[in-house]
Amino acid sequence: MPADNASQPLVSVIALCYNHARFAIDCLESIFAQTYRKTELIIMDDASTDSSVQVIRDWISSRGLKCTFIAHSHNVGVCGTLNEALSRATGKYISMVSTDDSWEPDKLERQVPMMETAPEDVGVLYSDAWRMNEDGVRIPGMFIESYGHFSTMPTGDIFPILFDGNFIPAMTTLVRRTCYATVGLYDERLSYEDWDMWLRIAHVYKYLFSTRVSATYRLVSTSLVKSLLEPNNARALYSHFLVFAKCLAPLKPDQVRYRVAIDRVARFAEDLYRLHHPERLRSLRIVLGHSSVLRKTARLRLYLLCACSHLRLPYPTFCWLDKWMTKLLGRAK
Repeated sequence: MPADNASQPLVSVIALCYNHARFAIDCLESIFAQTYRKTELIIMDDASTDSSVQVIRDWISSRGLKCTFIAHSHNVGVCGTLNEALSRATGKYISMVSTDDSWEPDKLERQVPMMETAPEDVGVLYSDAWRMNEDGVRIPGMFIESYGHFSTMPTGDIFPILFDGNFIPAMTTLVRRTCYATVGLYDERLSYEDWDMWLRIAHVYKYLFSTRVSATYRLVSTSLVKSLLEPNNARALYSHFLVFAKCLAPLKPDQVRYRVAIDRVARFAEDLYRLHHPERLRSLRIVLGHSSVLRKTARLRLYLLCACSHLRLPYPTFCWLDKWMTKLLGRAK
């Protein structure tokens, strides 16, 4: 990377790798090519099983870089890896990228001045991202439009929009490091990192959108995102449960969004019971604590589900009992 400019704020660049031997050089070169000069580079490998570690070490040596490179001997997950990287970061701003994605050369040069002139209550700056296939060939469509369609890009208080689903391209963001001091680090119980953190930051800070596309997102068939979309992925379902359970605390019971959150939490808790997840009983107890806002039929169904779980009855038995109860209530009307 070019020499530091003392008058500029330091940006901690965190590059996360897991089995990205095919792509890591492209990503690292895009970091090296940044026209913004004052950066520190922290590269994390979370126990890759391919040649990623050697590829990264060879690249660091060939560039003669002074940077932090940590290669895990065992996999700790993306949240734990990010927390370790943040413990080493000293910059005013944090910018993260997975080593299968890449940056535009002027990403930081354009984003840092925007954040420097923004009010202190702006915690995150983001932009859209192009998309490419595994061979690095750009493909039609932008990142954000694949997650949602907006007449104008969300800025300011975006919690209500984020509540409906994550659309922020993490590789495009620039985050004030003080955000983590305020809302806490990544939740290491989760199988993904970004949506939960964006929601927690959005409770306290505003978001700023840059019209300048700053990165390219690579669609990889073996990516974590692909696995999380599988309908019976117990780790993903438990993560969804935790994310929405956290949303209940700052919301008020008379808010529509609160009722939406508890409905989703109840649904995820049932899924955890169906999949015999280790945290299924604790999850159901959390839902019980908010059951007063559920519709009567949903509340009765939850009570039945809790009773079945305490009796250690299998999910098909619950379904049979639920069907029987529904018929019984229908006759009683």
